[in-house]
Amino acid sequence: MVVSIVVLHSGDPNRLGGLIRSISRVGDDVEIVVVLGTPIPSKIRGRGVKVIYQSMLRYPGRGIAMRDGYYFSDGEVIAYIDFNTDKAEPKKIRELYRPILDGYADVVKAGFSRRFLQIEERIRRTLAKLYPGLQNIEHPLSPYMAAKKKALSVVEWESGWGADIAILIDAHVKGFRIAEIPVDLKERYKKPSQIYRESVEEIAEAIIKRGLRDRRITSEDADKIYKDIIGKIGVET
Repeated sequence: MVVSIVVLHSGDPNRLGGLIRSISRVGDDVEIVVVLGTPIPSKIRGRGVKVIYQSMLRYPGRGIAMRDGYYFSDGEVIAYIDFNTDKAEPKKIRELYRPILDGYADVVKAGFSRRFLQIEERIRRTLAKLYPGLQNIEHPLSPYMAAKKKALSVVEWESGWGADIAILIDAHVKGFRIAEIPVDLKERYKKPSQIYRESVEEIAEAIIKRGLRDRRITSEDADKIYKDIIGKIGVET
C-alpha cells in the first residue's frame, strides 16, 4: 500500500531538507509530496519528491494546502506533516499512519498543536456535546493526521485553520473509524506560537457549520458555542 506523506510548508526552507531526509528513511512504500505556501529560493532535493504550489497563495491557507496535497497524492493513505515538526524521526512518522496499515483505523490523529493549546479544552467540550463519538479525542486540533484517501473524499474542505477539525468531524459523520495515538511530534515546552482571534474564529465556524448541517444544533445554540470557543483568548486580534 502506497503512503503519501504530505509536507505542508510555509516558512523557513532550511528546515525542509532534514525533514525530507527523515521521511525518506521511513522504509515503507512512501511518496513525498511537498505543498509550498510561499516560494523558496533553493531547489528542494530528494529523489522522487513531488513539489506543488498551493493553488491559492493566501494566508492562512492550511486547508487549501491539505486539499491540494490530497488531490495530487497517489497513495491510498495520506499522512500530513508540518515542515516545522520538532520530532521527525522515521519511527514516529511511521507510527502516525501505522494503525491504518494494520487495519483498525481509517483516520489517525497524533500529537498536539502547540499553537492552539489555549483553546483545546473548549474544543473538546464542544465536540463532546455535538459529536459524542469524538469525546475521547484528546487533541482534536493536532496538525498531525493520517487518513485513507477514501475518508478524505467525503470532506467539505475548509480553506484555513478549520481544516483539521473539519476532516475529523466529516470522516466521523460518514462512519469512518477514528483513532488517536500517543505520539508527540512537537516539543511541548517550547514557547507556543502566537494565536490570533481570526484563527480561532475559523475553527469555531468550521464546527458550527457542521453542527447546523448535521442538525445537532440550532442557530441559537450556534451563537452560544461561538462565544464559548472564542472566549477571552488574550492575544492580539
